Amino acid sequence: VSTNNQMWIRDVVPTVVPVLLLVLAVNLYAVWFVGAERTLYHADRVSYWSYSSNLAKAAVERPMAAVSAVARSVANNDLNLLPAVPIAVAMAVFGDSRLSYVLSVINIYGLAAVLALLFSVWSADGRPRWWVVLVTFLLFPTMWRAVFIGYVGIGGVAIGLVVVALAWSGWDATVSYRLLAVAGAALAVLVVFRRWWLVWAVAFLVVAAGDGLARFLRSRFDMTGRLKESFLGPVVLATSATVTVFVLSAPVMVRRLTTDYADRFTIWRLDSIGERWAALVGHFGVVGLFLVAAAVFVLVRTNELRRPAILLAMHAIATYVIMTRIQDHSPQH
Repeated sequence: VSTNNQMWIRDVVPTVVPVLLLVLAVNLYAVWFVGAERTLYHADRVSYWSYSSNLAKAAVERPMAAVSAVARSVANNDLNLLPAVPIAVAMAVFGDSRLSYVLSVINIYGLAAVLALLFSVWSADGRPRWWVVLVTFLLFPTMWRAVFIGYVGIGGVAIGLVVVALAWSGWDATVSYRLLAVAGAALAVLVVFRRWWLVWAVAFLVVAAGDGLARFLRSRFDMTGRLKESFLGPVVLATSATVTVFVLSAPVMVRRLTTDYADRFTIWRLDSIGERWAALVGHFGVVGLFLVAAAVFVLVRTNELRRPAILLAMHAIATYVIMTRIQDHSPQH
């Protein structure tokens, strides 16, 4: 017990405290930001404020009806009430003002994303690197821009980071199929959470399958132990995700699989490479894009982190390619 307490004081406290100070600073900025804005929000920028407010009222007056409404929306609606649930709980206590809504998004989904990044970085090499979390969230303003204008999609960032940590921990020297099954279920929740996370999930499964194929090729087509080791993990991950997502929202998934979103959203698709590059720089900034490229370069030269760095880079590329075949990114994406 004494050793555990010393480890907690040495590793956890110095790691969590700077992260919590970051969140506190964002809260203070949010109070100023919301007080200073003069904006009439519309479409996605106001939808979950409205959903959360209505759900908060329903939860207080008719809790069972509210639970039923959430379940029906998850099963049948592209824009469902699942992301509104924790926000509605907070708004039931603190009111449904714009400030209450934004602070709820920050302190529920924003904090979850920060802690999930800390967890995934920690799981990569067993060391708490709180400064990575601070640098990431301070130098990628696109994430906070989305939060301050009311997008709950940052909650998907938290779920996605947990999926990454669980799935790739499951591919360590001793493959944990149970861990991969949990990662697959979390991936399904991510798909249900917001529609466009389906693009991220598909790219993740594609990269997982590619990683299995690469392992099999490196084994020189060893058909005994290597075949199972290479492909069973991605199969467990994909099967768990598929079964879970159809159990949760089969009607929605059937509709998504039979809808030509590329045709439906063609108005939001940029045509030229120059326009897409300008959009990338506009969303992430020159500094952010440079840091990503530099991080990949440095990590690929590090033996123990080369594989996750390559997988993350390939996943980012695959996500971008699939997304831009349908439409280009907006702040909520």
